[in-house]
Amino acid sequence: MNSIIIDGLIIEACLGVHDWEHHIAQTLVCDIELGVDIERAAASDKLQDTVDYVAICTAIEEAIKGRHFQLLETLVEHLAEMISQQFSVQWLSLYVRKHDAMANTRSVGVKVERGR
Repeated sequence: MNSIIIDGLIIEACLGVHDWEHHIAQTLVCDIELGVDIERAAASDKLQDTVDYVAICTAIEEAIKGRHFQLLETLVEHLAEMISQQFSVQWLSLYVRKHDAMANTRSVGVKVERGR
């Protein structure tokens, strides 16, 4: 199986249940693995024959722009559903984390997998 990996995409999102979190953007880090068939693209060397990772990153940013999510779980589910619907992927793994979310942790995150 082939995959495209987007490692460490940094996005800003309005996220959280506390009142102060409704007024600020928080930095999130996304790791994305997309199951794709790369044979056609490898043979043609053309972007239209693969999944455009720049388009996926742009779509992720657009999907959260201007929205507030209470829970990281909701945001991750929203992104996984959007990617599944808009892009031709066989499966996906999406891990989104907040750094410095709690004392004594490097990060707190949510990971979802679809279609494996």
